[in-house]
Amino acid sequence: MNEEIAQARRLVAAFDEAQARGAVAVDGTMVDIASVRLLRNPLDEAEALGL
Repeated sequence: MNEEIAQARRLVAAFDEAQARGAVAVDGTMVDIASVRLLRNPLDEAEALGL
């Protein structure tokens, strides 16, 4: 589970850095605003749990 959380954090961070382009590829995964919206809630929960 920690690996999935780390990957989600990398995806969101890469999108935040490249937001002006609208989408970014990270490790072969396309990340756009819809992807980030889906990732933010689980990441917020993981952070609240100290993961």
